[in-house]
Amino acid sequence: MSCSADVLKQLSVQWGLPGDHFEEIQRIAEAEMGNFPENVKTLMEDVVELYQSGGSAFEPCQVGYHTIRHALEVTLATCRMLAGWNRTPSAQPKIAAELFPAAVAAALFHDAGYLKNRNDTAGKGGKYTFAHVQRGMAMAQEYLQRRQWPEKLQHLTVALIEATEFHQPLQLTGMLASAPEKNLASMLVTADILVQISDPCYFDRLPELFAEFEEGYAFEGEANLKNRGIRIYQSAQELVNDSQKFFRQVVLPRLEELGRMDLLLDRYFGDTDHPYRAGVWQNFAYRL
Repeated sequence: MSCSADVLKQLSVQWGLPGDHFEEIQRIAEAEMGNFPENVKTLMEDVVELYQSGGSAFEPCQVGYHTIRHALEVTLATCRMLAGWNRTPSAQPKIAAELFPAAVAAALFHDAGYLKNRNDTAGKGGKYTFAHVQRGMAMAQEYLQRRQWPEKLQHLTVALIEATEFHQPLQLTGMLASAPEKNLASMLVTADILVQISDPCYFDRLPELFAEFEEGYAFEGEANLKNRGIRIYQSAQELVNDSQKFFRQVVLPRLEELGRMDLLLDRYFGDTDHPYRAGVWQNFAYRL
């Protein structure tokens, strides 16, 4: 599917623009948590600015796939699932309001590790493909400490980001101490997967993803990555050709392993034709 002007217009309707994301996340916070914390508002503004300018420590985001748009889409999808969970009578225990800021922080920072250090002119940041989770954890920790967030939320945010590491077996234990925290991690990881596979421009954007992979291969060394069990793609077309197999053999089992948190979106949207399900059907002819 080509990302024509009509498709991009469709994207703006389905997914919204950054301002729309902010407004909906605020509405969810107020409806589900009772208020929209000021530290979350500041966080969202700061992370958008980080991606756009890099601040004093980093370069602006230069990769083409893991952009601020992706970070905001993952944040919104996570919040929608959180709301769906709390609106489902059988879903227990509920997600407490005190955990909401960590969910937003983790979603916003989960791919921030693609940002290069200030004055680094080598590549665009794809070299950090296989190290970006650890870098994002460190960036989140530094930011939250500087903003004086409670230590518990700092630790939870870092633990949630760690769960998004896709190149290793799913790990929802360790620093995740309670059932609500593990459920939040499952929602975040699900959101990270879902917003990609349901994107109407998914296949057109795979060359951007491959460009990040290619830079990462060169930086890490293909032999080293193979020893770690990481598949090496030779071209963007190979990513496209492999997409249906990858969806059925990797993505669907991972969604099951995560407890099918995507189904919480039915409760949030109140129907069975929300944009995530429609996007997956359009891309993979599979009904979630």
